[in-house]
Amino acid sequence: MHWFEKQLQHLGANDLMMIMMHIPVVLDGYGGTSMWNTSLTCKDLSGTVQPLHNGFVSLLEKYQPNITGLLNGYTRTDGLIRNYKSTPSPPRKENDPKNMVSFPISTPGIAVNHDNNPAFIIFTYDSATFSLLDFEIYFTSPTNSSATGDFTCMKDSSYTFSEVYKVTKVNTPIFNTLAHETDAEEVQHVNTTLGAISNQDVKLIHNNAVDVHKN
Repeated sequence: MHWFEKQLQHLGANDLMMIMMHIPVVLDGYGGTSMWNTSLTCKDLSGTVQPLHNGFVSLLEKYQPNITGLLNGYTRTDGLIRNYKSTPSPPRKENDPKNMVSFPISTPGIAVNHDNNPAFIIFTYDSATFSLLDFEIYFTSPTNSSATGDFTCMKDSSYTFSEVYKVTKVNTPIFNTLAHETDAEEVQHVNTTLGAISNQDVKLIHNNAVDVHKN
C-alpha cells in the first residue's frame, strides 16, 4: 500500500492512469463474503491506520481526477462494480452519483470453472481524456450442452457495454452511465451478461456485490 500510495503521489495534476489488479475490492457475488481479508489493516504514509479495504477506497477517492478506471480479473466473469466513498445511511437509499469514485471492470476468463463462456474484451476510449467509452466482449459458445467439450466463436458472438446498458448517447463515458443507474438497473444489466452470456445462466446470488463502500 505504501508503494501504491507513492505511485499516486507522483502523479501530476494532468496525469492519468488506469489501475490493473487481480482481486477486486468487492463482495463475492456468489459466496457473500469479502474478497479481501477484512481483518487486515494498513497505515498510510501520514500514519493513519484503517482497514485495508477502506485504505484502498480512500486512495481512489483522493486521486479520483487521475484515475480513469480499474481493470481486474479473478472473478472470470463479465462484471462491473461501482466504488463509493461512503456507505449510504439506513434505510438504504439509491446511491448518489456524486458519491461514486470509480468502477472496476472484471475481464471474463478463458477457463470455464466459474460457469462462464471463454471471452476477451476490447475497449474504446477517448484519446484526449482516456475516459473509457465502451467495450466489446467476444465470447465463445460450448459445442454441446454439458459445456465439457470444445468452445467455438459463433456468428455475431459479441456484445458491447452500450448495447447491454442501453446507452443512447454516443461516446458517453462508462462512468457517467454507471453513476446514474439505480441499484436494480445495475444488477439487471450485470446479470444479463455475467458469464459472458453463458449457457449456464449465471446470476449474482448477492445483489449488493455490484457496489463497494467503505466498511
